[in-house]
Amino acid sequence: VDTSTTLFGKTLPRPLLISSMTGGTAEARAINRILAEGAQAAGMAMGLGSMRAAIEDPGLADSYDVRDVAPDILLFANLGAVQLNYGYGIDECRRAVDMCTADALILHFNALQEAVQPEGDGDFSDLYTKVEAICRQLEVPVIAKEVGWGFSADTARRLRDAGVAAI
Repeated sequence: VDTSTTLFGKTLPRPLLISSMTGGTAEARAINRILAEGAQAAGMAMGLGSMRAAIEDPGLADSYDVRDVAPDILLFANLGAVQLNYGYGIDECRRAVDMCTADALILHFNALQEAVQPEGDGDFSDLYTKVEAICRQLEVPVIAKEVGWGFSADTARRLRDAGVAAI
């Protein structure tokens, strides 16, 4: 049985993803590198944790640096979609992608998590327009990821229409 598939121009021997988990700390650097080595060995894709920490403090960028141990994997950079309502735009998205030489950018939607955190960013208004602008300008595909509850069929259609390449 051949389980391989092609996604965003790269062949994956196994259609599995090590999902976005961590970044921005010394411990996260070690974890990301171990996960990336595993992804490389297994032929799986990998998403990095939110890269907001390194966008705000470039000294933390090395916690997302895994290409030397995983040169062939399909690698996803990651930022919170809500950050598009808090000053982030195409420049920050490009910085995240460039920081780790990513093949695509995940924009994660985590409305419930943001709502319950005292320091959460809860303004999710008008994100479709901003996501569409990122999709049009970014040189790599954009992925929408919901953290907790999934997307409704209507929301998935609207994201697709905005240019999102995968959900």
